[in-house]
Amino acid sequence: MKQQLFKCLAVPALILSLASHPLAAQPQTADQKKEEVIVVYKNATGKKKALLNSVEVDHQFKYAPAVSVTMEQGDINQLKKDRNIAYIEKNVVFKLKGTKKKVLTKKQVDNAKTSAFISSEESQWSYQAVKANEAAQKGMTGKGVKVAVIDSGISPHPELTIAGGTSTVDYTSSWADDNGHGTHVAGIIGAHRNRTGIIGIAPDANLFAVKAMDQQGEGTLQDILEGIDWSIANGMDIINLSLGTEADSRMMHDMINKAYEKGIVLVGAAGNDGLAAGTGNTVDYPAKYDSVIAVAAVDRYLKRGSFSSTGNEVEVSAPGVDVLSTYTDGRYAYMSGTSQATPHIAGLLALLKQQHPALSGSTLRNELLKQTTDLGTPGRDPWYGYGLATYGETSPSSVQEPAVDNRLLSAFEEAANKIVQANTTKKLWDYDSARHAISKLPDQQEKAELQLGLNNIRQQLGLIEFSSLLNLKPTHTLTIRFSQSIDSKTVNSSSVFVRNEGEFVDGLALSTSSDGKTVTVKAPPAGYTSGQTYFLYIDTTIASPTGKALKAPVIVRFTIS
Repeated sequence: MKQQLFKCLAVPALILSLASHPLAAQPQTADQKKEEVIVVYKNATGKKKALLNSVEVDHQFKYAPAVSVTMEQGDINQLKKDRNIAYIEKNVVFKLKGTKKKVLTKKQVDNAKTSAFISSEESQWSYQAVKANEAAQKGMTGKGVKVAVIDSGISPHPELTIAGGTSTVDYTSSWADDNGHGTHVAGIIGAHRNRTGIIGIAPDANLFAVKAMDQQGEGTLQDILEGIDWSIANGMDIINLSLGTEADSRMMHDMINKAYEKGIVLVGAAGNDGLAAGTGNTVDYPAKYDSVIAVAAVDRYLKRGSFSSTGNEVEVSAPGVDVLSTYTDGRYAYMSGTSQATPHIAGLLALLKQQHPALSGSTLRNELLKQTTDLGTPGRDPWYGYGLATYGETSPSSVQEPAVDNRLLSAFEEAANKIVQANTTKKLWDYDSARHAISKLPDQQEKAELQLGLNNIRQQLGLIEFSSLLNLKPTHTLTIRFSQSIDSKTVNSSSVFVRNEGEFVDGLALSTSSDGKTVTVKAPPAGYTSGQTYFLYIDTTIASPTGKALKAPVIVRFTIS
């Protein structure tokens, strides 16, 4: 195309030609099977479509552009193709990460204190191992720190005070524990110092029961996402996730990243699928995500529990074999698993948060890593991570926010993710999202590398980019002229659209001339915004009445005066 044709788009027309090969038909499924899914939308239109096509709406998330719904398979397939929908996920199942248990009454626990092993609250081996006693001597008890335990709930117990909570499971509104796992985890974090039973790592922390798991120790993706959503909304400082699954979830990853961006520290069980030999990568999600501290389990001899999952994601270790804690009906229990190791870390973080309340979540995480005792091979390894996490007093002068700009790191990560998305879908709107994300980055080597990736996608798409149309009026109508007649049915918001700041511009009016050779794009009712830059996209899904497709997609940049 010549430069003069680009200018024609602003006033008369842009001439485009059609290829000789027909578009392949897109068969539609007739499957009416109902399925629970999480629909993540890009805009208000996407949300509306998700809700309208649902048989039942289960939950609308507050801190994520998503809804949990029951939907027919045919509608799911159609929405997956919709430009207003980011992605759709199945409602997968998570499981609690505790293994064997031995339940005791209070009397049995008190009787056991005559042994050399347990002579007082403070002499629990796990409590001593992480040096929580040293924190107590300095007055650090986790007071005022809000810890969400996303688990099977927390039952009333003489050793526990529950500050609040919620239930996300569908069979009860109570956050009481009907499994035992959540109460055990809660006791490790915050059992009171009351000269009886046990003591938690942070006995004065504010415990919040988020019941997302059922009697069998299972919970759905939706229930856990609701729990994280609730934790963000209610200003939690720490989230304990003693649960996991082998299945990756983009929505889970996005929600956890959102919590992390809000300053919440997330701690997750590495998993109980490790091999005795310690080989392979068996770390579960969500502990596998970078924004979660993955915790492995060790025994009283500080050796890896044979069940403890291994992998490069393991960050720290904590007691997780034969750990005594609170249980249902006022009882106690010994339990083993990375589920038991994880709340030790949540408790330690609560101590650090009390000591330095102004520090960000990422800085607290870094400070925790400074206080590890190396185990296994020198440095970080896939069995123990950086080693056994312990409490150590820090002074404000030695704890500083990292010089790195976390927001900038997030921006680079977001741009990289959008590159991956565009490369996967080959959709023009995903290409534009990646283009916009990269354009906002500062000029660094990483930006240049991302730009190369975007250029590669543009070449794969065969995308033709036209020169800018400058200083158009806010109410300007764009006109596109084709060399052959086109089928007006192929002209829609997915084949011709305008983007601004990485988002769709809503309210455009598309019309096709009677001869099928001209398409006009009328500005939104309120007009385009003065001083802004926009991008018109024309997709190859436009076709002639005989099925001949547009040769190549087109992008035209234009500015508003």
